[in-house]
Amino acid sequence: MEENHHTRQVNIQLVGEQETPEVGTVYTITDVDEFKSAVQSFKGYRVTMKDAKGNEVVEALWKQDVAGPNSKIGAYVTVLGDNTDTWTGKKIKYTSWMKGNRNIEVVKA
Repeated sequence: MEENHHTRQVNIQLVGEQETPEVGTVYTITDVDEFKSAVQSFKGYRVTMKDAKGNEVVEALWKQDVAGPNSKIGAYVTVLGDNTDTWTGKKIKYTSWMKGNRNIEVVKA
């Protein structure tokens, strides 16, 4: 029995590695927007931030009906509240960012 294998072109533009937030670095949130993933239509929030040197990083927070305070979205809501309109301009610092132990704190200006 002969299998028929098809080769498919991967249409993607590779870019440099996206910067991810680092523990201990202070970031200023510059934008929060809702988005829907192309595959499976997951909904979430894209949080765009800049560090003191102007490097931009992005964190995706997936919408959930129930989330613990140490989940990604839970860590944000715990310290910033549930109104994403008020997050822009806030300074935050990641104090721990490992699965099951995600914590951030607001840094006073």
